Amino acid sequence: MRIFSRVVHIGLMIAIPALSACGMLPSAGPSGSSVRSAHDVDVMDVTPRLARERADLEAHVQRDALLRALAKLTRQSGQSAFTFHPGDTLKLAVWTISPWPGTGSRQGASTVPSPIEFGDYTVSEKGRINLPYAGATQISGMTLAEAQVTIARRFSSLGILQSPSAKITVTSSPHNGVLVTGAIGAPQIVPWTPAGLTLASALTQSLGNGANLVSSTIGHDTTSLATQVSVLRDDTSVTLPLDVALARRIALVPGDRILVKRAPIVRVTVVGGGIRKNGQFDFAHVPTLAEVLASASGLSANLADDHAVFVLEARPAGRRPVLYSFAWNNLQGLAASHDFPIKDGDMIYVAEAPIVPVERAVSILFQLAVPVQAAK
Repeated sequence: MRIFSRVVHIGLMIAIPALSACGMLPSAGPSGSSVRSAHDVDVMDVTPRLARERADLEAHVQRDALLRALAKLTRQSGQSAFTFHPGDTLKLAVWTISPWPGTGSRQGASTVPSPIEFGDYTVSEKGRINLPYAGATQISGMTLAEAQVTIARRFSSLGILQSPSAKITVTSSPHNGVLVTGAIGAPQIVPWTPAGLTLASALTQSLGNGANLVSSTIGHDTTSLATQVSVLRDDTSVTLPLDVALARRIALVPGDRILVKRAPIVRVTVVGGGIRKNGQFDFAHVPTLAEVLASASGLSANLADDHAVFVLEARPAGRRPVLYSFAWNNLQGLAASHDFPIKDGDMIYVAEAPIVPVERAVSILFQLAVPVQAAK
């Protein structure tokens, strides 16, 4: 037995250096030293100051993007106006100081203008409404003001009403309605009126009991999905967080389409032999490195190289990658991880401690040796 143990010991002493020299030690990714010595990336040691600067920059980028989106919606809302289309319905009244001809009625006969109610009309397929005495009148493609002026001039040219002034109330306009769809259940079409429609009003009318959607965007809760609202106008799309869409008075234009989406803001990949839980993790907000590692159940106490926690920043093609390095074994690294923001597409790598592959190889060799000892 003593001879066998001595043989095993000698075998291990010979085999481990041999495996190491051949690069055959079992491992779960490159070592921390090999990552730092890579020539195709820029490695930066992260300090608490650098982490705070990156957090401030990320916050500035998000604020700037939000302001640009709001400005774009405001600018475009002033370029579009309500116009009549076939299928629109309306109520018409004409104010005048003369009576309605042929009725013997004194309605409108006064020195003070009073209304003559014409009733309800639907814009025909040809874009017209059929008025008494005036006949078919084209209003399709006109704004509310233009249609009112056109009708008043039509009656004035006939000479049957004195100083007429038309008043149109739009009761429905399917073509100009705002479509709200996405994560709201059944799609909704919110009617448009010339008085205008805000994004918050359209969402409120469409979402119904939207408490779950609203609560998922306020604060850092346990959900990994954020609710966002995209306004599609012509060939452009502007996306806003739901809480901003509800809080701001954002004017819509006829025919806008609103898409409510629930999706992660940040998706990050966590890999390496030193982390307890490898995989992709989704967040409804921009997380810090500490938050991501906590979601991955933290570093393995027995396997992690506490000098080798890395963040590989996602960069556009053609730009040199940057690898941020954190020393997890001192307070500086821990403080930096608490502020360092992780962006969508970043990858976190936690290397194994250098001794781990050796221990794993020893374990394998002992497993191979035990059957031999049992056979003896």
